[in-house]
Amino acid sequence: MLVSVAYGTDTKKVVKILLDIADKHKDTLAYPKPAVTFLNFGDSNLDLRLTFWVRDYDIGSGVASDIRFAINQRFAEENIEIAYPTMDLHVEKKPVAPTATQVRRNTSLSRQPVVRRKTRRTPRRPLRPLDEPGR
Repeated sequence: MLVSVAYGTDTKKVVKILLDIADKHKDTLAYPKPAVTFLNFGDSNLDLRLTFWVRDYDIGSGVASDIRFAINQRFAEENIEIAYPTMDLHVEKKPVAPTATQVRRNTSLSRQPVVRRKTRRTPRRPLRPLDEPGR
């Protein structure tokens, strides 16, 4: 069974507690002996595995449940924190690079007055009816 404890927990103490609980249960076998393996440094926890044997396959899930209840109670008595997923978020305020629009607005060219070119306008000729001669 997988047991996860918080970082900073005394792992030797946890191993001792887990083995003590498994050894004292009436339905676990003395041989092979229960064992604890340190599996991994998790994202927010230390992962350990408690392995034990029972005399009959049919009682395995009940024994595992009993041992989990005992672990939960004993950890509470010993002030050992069962780990849960956590995430620390560090936010730094950094200057943001200006966008292309902001760069165009802040250039010296954009501060110059806008000069419009004068265009020569040709006057429109009045429309003539289609039936007018000369067309």
